[in-house]
Amino acid sequence: MMKILYYSGQHEQKSAQILNMIESAAPGSEISIHTTLDGFSGALRQYHESQTIAVILTALTEELLNILLLRELLRSIPSLLILPDDSKETVSKGSLLQPRYICCLEDDLSSLHDVLQKMVEKYNA
Repeated sequence: MMKILYYSGQHEQKSAQILNMIESAAPGSEISIHTTLDGFSGALRQYHESQTIAVILTALTEELLNILLLRELLRSIPSLLILPDDSKETVSKGSLLQPRYICCLEDDLSSLHDVLQKMVEKYNA
């Protein structure tokens, strides 16, 4: 079964919208929601198998910097990264995580949905 690790931080407004998008793009998948870095890093250690995708919402630059500390844990897990803004510096830092897809909070999240759906279909094939 596909496992989705969702780090939402403390950003409640967009978090619910993204969770609904994840549920729509990955029906039947087990979704593990994390609002703290400790919980997320523990889940990354536990679910480093091939049937896992990470969706990471960084609503603040500080959150992104903290997520960068987990870079080694994320290396073996395909990830989708939602950045707080699309400034050159922020995108550059986010790229260090080597995610499969990067977008920012202001973007239309329908493309995030489509990418996740294609990833889930690929792993379920």
